[in-house]
Amino acid sequence: MGIAALVTWIVTAVLGFTMLGLWLSKGGLRAAQSDASIPTRLVPPLIFSHFLLAAAGLILWIVYLIIDRTS
Repeated sequence: MGIAALVTWIVTAVLGFTMLGLWLSKGGLRAAQSDASIPTRLVPPLIFSHFLLAAAGLILWIVYLIIDRTS
C-alpha cells in the first residue's frame, strides 16, 4: 500500500511540476509583479511555499518507506 501511495504522489508531483512550468512559461514572477491591475491568488510566496511543502512531504514519505521495515 505504501508503494501505491508513493506512485500516486509521484504522479501528482509530475503534474505539479507541469503546472509550475506553465506558470513560469507565461511570465511567472515577472507577470505577477508587473500586472497589478489583474487580481490573482497565485502570488509567488504561495507558489513557492506550496512547492517546498510538497517536496518535503514526498521526501519524508520516501524516508518513511525506507525506514519502516515491518515483517
